[in-house]
Amino acid sequence: MQAFPKIYVNLFNKKEIKISDSSMKIHFIGINESYLLQLACALQHSAYQVSASCQGKVDKISGAEHVTFFDTWSSDHIREDLDAVVVSKHVEEGNVEVERAHKLGIPVYTPVKFLARFLRNKQRILITGKKGRVLVAAMVVHVLRQMGKRFDHWLQGSKQRLSLPIRLHKGTSFIIIEEDDDNLLLKESMREMLPPHIVALTDEEPEDRRSRLERVLKSLPKAGMIVYHETQKALRNMVKKYDKESTYLYPYKKPSFKLRKGLFSFKLKGKVQDINLKSDEHLTHVAAAWEVCQLLSINIDTFMTSIQSFGYPKEKG
Repeated sequence: MQAFPKIYVNLFNKKEIKISDSSMKIHFIGINESYLLQLACALQHSAYQVSASCQGKVDKISGAEHVTFFDTWSSDHIREDLDAVVVSKHVEEGNVEVERAHKLGIPVYTPVKFLARFLRNKQRILITGKKGRVLVAAMVVHVLRQMGKRFDHWLQGSKQRLSLPIRLHKGTSFIIIEEDDDNLLLKESMREMLPPHIVALTDEEPEDRRSRLERVLKSLPKAGMIVYHETQKALRNMVKKYDKESTYLYPYKKPSFKLRKGLFSFKLKGKVQDINLKSDEHLTHVAAAWEVCQLLSINIDTFMTSIQSFGYPKEKG
C-alpha cells in the first residue's frame, strides 16, 4: 500500500505547512443542518478554531459546547484572520457575512468542496451495502481503537457507540466511511470529487442505489481495491463488470466455525478465535472486517485478539 506524505497540505492555497503549525480558523454560515453541525464539531475537536452562525437557535449536539455560535447574521462575525468560510446551500444570495468574506478576500466554500479539500490527501475506505455495513464498519473501528490507532471516521449507523459520529484529525492518513442515506454531504463529495481508494461491499444494493454504487466502482483510482461478498451473485457480477487491470479484488465469505459453549469458534487464515455473536451470519461480517483491516496493515493475530471483545451497535440496515 502506498505511503502517504508526512506533510499536511494547506486547504486554501498551494503552500505546504507542517502538521504542527497553528490551527486554522473556520467560520460556518448557516449551521442549521445536522451534518454541518457535526462537521463543525469534528473540526473544533481536532483543535481548529470554529465559529458558526444562523438565523435562530441551533439544536446543539454533544461536542458542540466549544464551538462559538451566533443566532443572527452580522458582518462583525467575519474576522480578517479567518482562513476559510463554509456556506450552506440554504443561505440566500446577498448574505452580509458572505459579502464581508468576499470583500476581505477570505476563501468561501460550499460544504462539498470544503470537505473534498480537507480529505483529498487521506486514504478513503468506504463500507456500503443494504445490510451489514453498520456491523462491518463498527468491527473495523473497534479493532483500530483496540490497537490505539489514530484515524478519521464518518459513521452514522454506529454513532451511538461514539461521542461524535464524525472525527477529523490532523495528520491522520485514512478515514473509515460508513455510507448511509443520512450522509448527504459525504455522498455529494464522493460522487463529485472524492472517489474512495477501498470499497467494501457487504450486500446487494436495492435498485434505486445500484446506479450510484456503479458510479463509485467506475470512479475507483488506479490500484483501487474492492472487498466484496463473493457468495452473492449480483455483487460478483457488478465487481466483474467494473474490474480493471489496475484494480485489486478481495473476495470474502463466511468462515468455517463450530458452536462451543454458547460461543462461535471460527477460523480465519489458520487462526481460531471464540466470539460472542447473535448469529453465525455475522461471521460473514467478521470476514469482511478482516479483509479491510489487512489492507490497513493489520496482521491476523492482532485482528483475532481485538475482534474477540467486539460489542454490538444498534444496526439500521
